[in-house]
Amino acid sequence: MSLERVTSSDALSATTLPNQSYTSLRHLSITSQHPPTSLLNSYGPQLTRITINTFDSDHPLDLLSTTCPNLTKIIIYLQYPINFPSHLPKTITHLGLRFDMGNVSKRDARVIFEALKAISGPNLKVVRFLDRRCIDRVREYQPKVFAWGVELLAEIRYRIEDHHGVAILPQS
Repeated sequence: MSLERVTSSDALSATTLPNQSYTSLRHLSITSQHPPTSLLNSYGPQLTRITINTFDSDHPLDLLSTTCPNLTKIIIYLQYPINFPSHLPKTITHLGLRFDMGNVSKRDARVIFEALKAISGPNLKVVRFLDRRCIDRVREYQPKVFAWGVELLAEIRYRIEDHHGVAILPQS
């Protein structure tokens, strides 16, 4: 079961019957500004995937680290590369990134590659760009920046994929 764009636990309780539980809830879609704290406290242990819309700080990641011990996949929507997370909950193995930017400047591309190198996620195995607006445009229109980024990330321990799941940087 999945709940989409939940901004507060109060909104959920208004649509449910008393004593109803969500034993099959595995995915939750939230915003970083108003994460549903009581819902995460109640159902966090059974969640395996979270989508964070309009990500703008590491605050919800800290909350997820304490409330969702079985979380392995996270999708983050970013409006600006400067908002890239600095760390992930240690249980995360797969990170999906979607950028809500029209164009990616050389500066933005460099920030993205540097953030990918710096991100702290001890069990991270795969980072996938979920739309072609970011990495494909950099690869096509800024080949020197793309080559610089690939070289910068040559030593990382996780795999980076484009929106098709094709490895940009394969890791064994």
